[in-house]
Amino acid sequence: MSETANLKEEVKDAVAKVNAEASEMKTQEPKEKQIDPFTEVTRLLEYGFGDLEMDLDAFGTQIDERVKTIQEDELIKGKITKITKDEVYVDIGFKSHGIIPRSELLNAETYATGEEVDVFVDKMEDRYGRLILSRRRADFMRIWEDIITLHDKSEVTKVKILRRIKGGMVVDLLGIEAFLPGSQIDVRPVRDFDEWVGKNIDVRVVFCRDDSGKISFKIKKKT
Repeated sequence: MSETANLKEEVKDAVAKVNAEASEMKTQEPKEKQIDPFTEVTRLLEYGFGDLEMDLDAFGTQIDERVKTIQEDELIKGKITKITKDEVYVDIGFKSHGIIPRSELLNAETYATGEEVDVFVDKMEDRYGRLILSRRRADFMRIWEDIITLHDKSEVTKVKILRRIKGGMVVDLLGIEAFLPGSQIDVRPVRDFDEWVGKNIDVRVVFCRDDSGKISFKIKKKT
């Protein structure tokens, strides 16, 4: 084959290769344009955006207005955002999420992300700077509010006698243990206190007081 013929074949092969590559490129989806952050910032500065300034004090004020003002010993509602082996994280609308330690959870409860729960603000800041919440104390405070209502309205409620102790009986009042004096169990003198264990009786809350965080109340059998 002559030199001219060889050259024609090489040109023919090259043209075929170019056409094949062009055809392949047409069938491919166009690649997304990649934006270089440095180039983009430079472009914004060139158009005058570099003169923008943020008033940090005003911005902080807006944030403060959007979050709740809370304090210790407060009962508040929040939403569970994260659950770990030892802690439950709760959003209460404050600047930071609150944490319920495992020791402050209720054993009978199960928890799920997104669930709303009542929590008690135990510490605004522990030694690690964390906001500490409690489910146990929240549950007790809810019961305490119900006890106050029973007292204020002089309503009758049913309790279960759990066990005998010196001077009377321990009863279950709305889920918490309360003391019922032996003299208040029945209108007649009680000779065998043990036979009352496990029974349900109607009682009234006759005394109720909260002094500087110390809660006390008394109950007596309905007469």
